[in-house]
Amino acid sequence: MRKRICSFAGSSECSISARIDRLSVELDRLASCIHPFLTRWPAVSGAGEVSYRTVRAPAEGGALCDAVSKPSPPIRNVPSSCWIGIMWFFLLLLAPVAKSGDAAPDQPNILIIIANSLGWKSGAGQLSPEHRTPSLEKLASEGMYFERCYSSPFVPSAMAGLLTGRDAYQSRITSESGDRSRLPAYALTLGELLSDHGYDTAWFGRWPLGANPPHHPVSQGFAEFGGWFGSRLETGMGKSLETEKGTTLASGDFPEDAVTGLALDYMERPRKGPFCCVVSFGSPQISEKESAAALADYAVQLERLDAAVGRLLERVDNTGRTPGTLVWLTATGGRAEDGLYGGPGSLHEGGTRVPCVVRWPGQIPAGSVMRRIVTHLDLFPTLAEVARIPISAPRLFEGMSLLAALRAGGPVGSWPNRLLFCARPCPPYEMVESAAAAVRTDRWLAVRDPAARRGAPTGGETWELYDIQADPAQRYDVGKDYGYVLGHMRADYAHWFSENTTNGVATNPTELGHQEWPVIRLMEADATRTVENVCEWSLKVRSPGTWRVWIDGIAPSDQSASSWNVRIGGWSATASPDPQGRLGMGTVKLPEGDCLLLLKPGLPSQHFQAIRLEAVAPGE
Repeated sequence: MRKRICSFAGSSECSISARIDRLSVELDRLASCIHPFLTRWPAVSGAGEVSYRTVRAPAEGGALCDAVSKPSPPIRNVPSSCWIGIMWFFLLLLAPVAKSGDAAPDQPNILIIIANSLGWKSGAGQLSPEHRTPSLEKLASEGMYFERCYSSPFVPSAMAGLLTGRDAYQSRITSESGDRSRLPAYALTLGELLSDHGYDTAWFGRWPLGANPPHHPVSQGFAEFGGWFGSRLETGMGKSLETEKGTTLASGDFPEDAVTGLALDYMERPRKGPFCCVVSFGSPQISEKESAAALADYAVQLERLDAAVGRLLERVDNTGRTPGTLVWLTATGGRAEDGLYGGPGSLHEGGTRVPCVVRWPGQIPAGSVMRRIVTHLDLFPTLAEVARIPISAPRLFEGMSLLAALRAGGPVGSWPNRLLFCARPCPPYEMVESAAAAVRTDRWLAVRDPAARRGAPTGGETWELYDIQADPAQRYDVGKDYGYVLGHMRADYAHWFSENTTNGVATNPTELGHQEWPVIRLMEADATRTVENVCEWSLKVRSPGTWRVWIDGIAPSDQSASSWNVRIGGWSATASPDPQGRLGMGTVKLPEGDCLLLLKPGLPSQHFQAIRLEAVAPGE
C-alpha cells in the first residue's frame, strides 16, 4: 500500500505563548492572594516599590488581547518551606495548562453508506406512502439532513469525488466505464488517509473505479474488500462477490444482502483502533423512462435498501458503538422526485440532487436540517477533520469541511456563498469544450445540457438559467431577464474548466509488468464497447514479459462452438470454449509501452466475466 504523508501543524487552540501568558496572569493573582502572608518577613526591596507591566491575557472566545496587570506587591524574603509549597502549586497549575490544547478525543468509527439513484427527499419523512423508508427517516431524525446536496451525474465520477474531495477531471475520470473510469495511482483517497493515521479500513459492495492494481480498492487504501466491479452485479451464472473465500450468489439473490452481511461481520470484530467501513450499494436503479413496471421494481429495491440500512444501524446500536460512530449516508445519483426536472445522468436538479444524512450522537443535534448547498466533494475534508487529521494542502480540495455546521446544527458565522461546478464530457472525449456543464449557487442554476434541455433553444443559446429557490421544478428559463447573472456564472465556469483540464482528459490504462501483480483480470464490466460489440482495454506494459491469456466465465450458449478472437498489438488468437465454458488463448510476448487489447465474443449477445493475464516466469 502506498504511504501518503501529511504535514502536521501545531494546535491553534492552545499555543505555547498563550500558555505562558495564562501562567503570567495566574502568577499575578497568586501573588495578590498571598500578599498578607508574605509581609511578615523583612523586605528585600523597598516596601513602597510597585511595578506595572503589560501582559497578553486571554479574552472571550480564547482570543488574546492587551491588558495592564494589577499592581504587583514586592517580592520579599520567603522561607524555603513556603517556596517549596509555591513551587508545587505552580507545577500543579502547569499540568492542566500544558494538556488543554493537546488532549484529543478518540477518533470515531466511520460508517459510510452509498446508494445509487436516490431521490433527495429519501430519509426526510416526506415520501409517498408506497415509498416509505423507516430506517432512512429514523437516521435523519437522529442527525442532520442536508436538503440541497449535489453529486456528479455518473457513478465513477461521483465515487471518485467522494473518495478524493476533488473533481473528477483531476482524476481523469470522464466516462461510466473503461479506461476513463479508473482511479489513478496518484489520487490520495480517504482510505489511504485514514489507514495511514490508525484506522482499520474496508470497502464492501460496488467498486466502479477499476478492478486491477493500482485501481483496486486494496491498492487505494482499503485493507479489506468484498464486492464487485462495475455498475450492477447480476446474479446467476455462478456470479460471486470478490472476497478472500468468494461468496457465490444464486439466481434471484439480492447482492446488497450479501454485502450487508460482510459489513456486519466486519463491524462486529474486536479491534484496538477505530474503523472506517464503506458499504456501497448498486441499488436502487431506475431507467430514464419511468414506466409502471420500472417504478414498481424501484419501490422493491428501495424497500430492500432501507432494510439493509436498518440492519447496519441496528448492529452499530447493539454493539454499544453508537456514540463513537459517525454514520454518513448519501447517493451517487439523483432521481426526478417531487417535480424536479431531469432524470439519471442529467445535470439538472433531478439528476444531481441527492439525499445526505449524517448522524453522530452527542456531536450533531438530532433532527437538524441544512438548507445551504453542499456537495459530495465535502465528505473527504469533513471526515479528515472529524478524525483530527490535518491536510497539508487544503486548497487542492474543491470540497470544504462541514464539521462546524454539523456540530452547530446549521451554518455558522459568515458561511460562504459557494459556487458548485459540474461537467459531463460526451464522446469524443477529447472535445472537452462540448461537455455538458452546470454552475450552482444557493439561488441560481446555470446549465448547458443539450441531451436534457428544459425548453427549446432560442437564438442559438445553449445555456439556461433557473432561480432554484423560487422555481425548484425549473419551469421558467430566466436567462434573458438575468443576462448579467448568467454571464458571470458562465465566466466562472470557463475559468474553473480551464484550470481542471490543463492536462486534458487522458485515459488511465491497466498496468502490466509489476512483480507484485502477476495476475491481471480485465473485467467485462470494465471494458469499453464499440459499435461492433468489441470490448477494448488500454494496457501499459511497465516491463517486457510473457503472459498466458484466458477467458473466464463464458455464459452458456446454444452455439458453444462459437469462435472468440483476442488481439493485443500485433498478436492475435482465435479459439472456441470447451463445454465447461473455459477458453485458453495461448501466450503473448509484449514489449514495454502502451497497447490495446481487443476481444470479440463468439456471439454478439454472449457474455463473460473477465480476461485473465498470467505472467509467465522466465525459463518456465
